Amino acid sequence: MTIKIVGPRLLVKQDKIEDRDPDSTSARVKAAKAAGLEVIQSVDKETMLEQAAQVYGTLIAIGSRSWFPPVGDGTPWAKVGDRVQYAKYAGAYTKDPETGEKYTILNDEDIIAVIEGEKSE
Repeated sequence: MTIKIVGPRLLVKQDKIEDRDPDSTSARVKAAKAAGLEVIQSVDKETMLEQAAQVYGTLIAIGSRSWFPPVGDGTPWAKVGDRVQYAKYAGAYTKDPETGEKYTILNDEDIIAVIEGEKSE
């Protein structure tokens, strides 16, 4: 299957959300436990997503009408391979049935930042 992006749309591969291992503890958590305090470290993925104001991902594909009016002048502000930030509820979610990879289809105006100085996955 191929996802072909059309118009002013972008295909972004969502960053993976890391699971926290409840058995991995920092020095502060260990000290709290040693003092007899109960420390709850487990947070499910949906709760982590709800707490995040923005989402990050890697730009995979750019539609042929991206960056043009009314949003821009045709000069792209991001390119394929860039790590980008976008609002959590922006776009539509899709999944490649063959690979299981999760993607977000965004309007070009939904990109709120390009993250520089980091290598994308």
